[in-house]
Amino acid sequence: MFVITCLQCHRRHIVGYRSLVTMQNTDAGPVVVARCPAGHLTVTHFHDATASPAPTPADAPTASLH
Repeated sequence: MFVITCLQCHRRHIVGYRSLVTMQNTDAGPVVVARCPAGHLTVTHFHDATASPAPTPADAPTASLH
């Protein structure tokens, strides 16, 4: 599942693989054409999303999670 933004609905939607129309891997990252729940086609460029690195022990929170 992933989030798309429909410019016609002016909303963000969580969609699954059934909403995919096409997907292309590019050097800049995946580009997906999907349908929003209302049926509008949207193009989403996933190269804008960057993963953050895992925290090192020095960066780890010190509070316990009990």
